[in-house]
Amino acid sequence: MMRGTMANSSASPFPSFLDPLPLLDSLPPKRQFHHVKFYPLLALLISPLVSLADEEEPVGNDEVQWRQIGDASLVYVKDTEDLFTGRVMAFWPDGSAQKLYGIKNGVREGLWTEWYEDGQKFKEVHWRQGKRYGRSSWWYENGRKWKENHFDDAGKSLSIEFYDSGPKLKEMPWKDGKLHGKGRYFYENGQPLREVTFDGGKRTGPVVYWHQNGRKWKEFALLKGKMNGVYSLWRENGQLWKEYGVKNDKLHGRNTIWQTSGSKLKEVFYEEGLLSGPLTTWWINGAIQEKGFFKEDRKDGLFMGFHENGAKAYEARFRNGSRLSLETWYPSGEKIGEEEVAPGEAPRLED
Repeated sequence: MMRGTMANSSASPFPSFLDPLPLLDSLPPKRQFHHVKFYPLLALLISPLVSLADEEEPVGNDEVQWRQIGDASLVYVKDTEDLFTGRVMAFWPDGSAQKLYGIKNGVREGLWTEWYEDGQKFKEVHWRQGKRYGRSSWWYENGRKWKENHFDDAGKSLSIEFYDSGPKLKEMPWKDGKLHGKGRYFYENGQPLREVTFDGGKRTGPVVYWHQNGRKWKEFALLKGKMNGVYSLWRENGQLWKEYGVKNDKLHGRNTIWQTSGSKLKEVFYEEGLLSGPLTTWWINGAIQEKGFFKEDRKDGLFMGFHENGAKAYEARFRNGSRLSLETWYPSGEKIGEEEVAPGEAPRLED
């Protein structure tokens, strides 16, 4: 005999219960659930563990029927047009509890609980008038917390995930169904890994990363989802390593790399992704290694190279990427040779 009460199907449908990010709430295929035979005695033993507004004995999962009506998912008394009210229990093939949930006038209401096949709790979700409300929790098979989603009248407000060893993995704020506010990621040792700000689902503003030892790793800024400003990187010891100028995801402006000694290794300039302006590189001892000029991503004008002792190594002239002349010297200062090429015959050299 069917337990619980029934409501007329003319009641207004409620919005879909589907999560805006189904990936976060899904399990691998091996965790898909099965609808099996109802065991009343076992249901009575388990039901005191779950708090529901309706304390009537639950019915078997095979006594109700889920139907998708527009955007709403409604529960009916099986083979009728009557919306179901009451509690429902489903079991794994071995008879262990699979899930227990409440329904009122065809929509989810109260606490929804699911278990892994080995008896460990898988998730708890609170529902109010067909919508998630309050805290929803998931657990790994080892019993540790996997994630939490928090809901209010406006929808999801916060999502938190944890490593399977226990520490927090990330914390993300939500508003109006989209990521909004400052999101934080963490290393397993608890140190911050990354901070990024969202506005209406898009990354914007400063983005900061840290090394696992707590020192800053890299920092840049986003504008409407694209990188703009200065992109900086640091070594694990805190030394500045690289700084890039960026405009709309393209290198723009000064690009500098530093050696571990703190002196410069290379400095070059870009204009919207193309090499444009002076280039300078340095030896480890701080002496200049090479200098020249680029125009629209091509070598142009005089390039000079130097040996580590400071003596001139070569001198070359370029026009639009083509070499016009080349002179070379030994570290001692003795000249090796020179050559000149007609502009129309000179091949473009690789950078």
